[in-house]
Amino acid sequence: MLRFPKLYERIVDVVTSLLRQRLQPTNQMVSNLVAIELAYVNTRHPDFSEALIRDQQQAPGLSSMVIIHFSY
Repeated sequence: MLRFPKLYERIVDVVTSLLRQRLQPTNQMVSNLVAIELAYVNTRHPDFSEALIRDQQQAPGLSSMVIIHFSY
């Protein structure tokens, strides 16, 4: 690129401009993805299994409820 300094400069300008144009939407997308991850409830965590067993032991009449296990 050093053979064509004007071309190099123009390419840098165009790419920089494109990156700046996409900065706000990219930041918004990353924020949304972080919010989605923070809202995710990991039902495979051992605390959920322990809580389910404890609830079933404390309220045996509710054991006839259907429990749906999702697999990923």
